Amino acid sequence: MIIQNTQSLYRPGETIVVDETMVPFCGRLSFRQYNLSKASRYGIKLYKVCTPESFTWNLSVYNGKSEKLGDLDIPGSTVINLTQDLLNEGRLIITDNYYTSIGLAKHLYQQNTNLIGTVRKNRKGLDNSTLEAKLQKGEICSVQQQYMTFMKWRDQRDVLMISTCFGDGSVETGKDRRGNTKTKPKIIVE
Repeated sequence: MIIQNTQSLYRPGETIVVDETMVPFCGRLSFRQYNLSKASRYGIKLYKVCTPESFTWNLSVYNGKSEKLGDLDIPGSTVINLTQDLLNEGRLIITDNYYTSIGLAKHLYQQNTNLIGTVRKNRKGLDNSTLEAKLQKGEICSVQQQYMTFMKWRDQRDVLMISTCFGDGSVETGKDRRGNTKTKPKIIVE
């Protein structure tokens, strides 16, 4: 019987997503996690690399310890460890605010890989004038720094984004009830 690694059978396309998930588990483990906001509060935390079609290409079990790579923080190091075999191929990695940082965007850009992700407002290196801008619904405030766009967009609340492949342009997304054209930033649509 031959068992093959699924990574050798399938290569993800241009876009991949890095996120975490909780596998329900109520037994005893030293690395079992508790998260009040999840439907299953106790479980095993997994970091996953997925395709837009929901295929899990790589995963890692969180066991309570993580190592940092160079000048990256622990979440950024997790992204690099999971996607190591996919770097330098011109891909786009989409992350949520747990992983996204200026350091990760810089590291991935140097590896010929783009990043789009929401970002927490307390991350180091973010532009203060953009953070402090008061916006009305639908307004955009952005700053372009070399290869990276940092953007704040107001929807129901403020959304902070970093992108190394898109600017602050908007695209039409349809019409509202009154017939007015609705637009969203291209980063959000992607």
